[in-house]
Amino acid sequence: AGALFNGAIIAAKNGRYADADEALAQAAKIAPSNAAILTERGRVLRNLGRFTEAQHAYRAALELDADSVRAHRNLGVLLDLYLGKPDEAVVEWRRAIDLQGGDKQLEGWIAESSHRSSTANRPVSGVSP
Repeated sequence: AGALFNGAIIAAKNGRYADADEALAQAAKIAPSNAAILTERGRVLRNLGRFTEAQHAYRAALELDADSVRAHRNLGVLLDLYLGKPDEAVVEWRRAIDLQGGDKQLEGWIAESSHRSSTANRPVSGVSP
């Protein structure tokens, strides 16, 4: 599984996401309890535009390793930027911060996503529902 995982990382870095996904799918069959493989597969699937599958991969990784900062962080990105769920993203990013300690980048993302979420839910003045 290690060679497939490493090959997938190289393929993804070179923009060959379909090849990376194929290698990661094979690696996951060999090592189904490897959270790192599933987390990387989530990232690759996201880059392929397969967002629902990416979400499933991240969640499966977190079932195996609930303390995976990388899975929480990447799931948050997927939820916020690709699935339009900033509130859920904030939960993932806060968990990542709880696990690793302060992170200025994540704190900025949380502030920005929280702001977008609160302004999106605010009624427009002068407009009746």
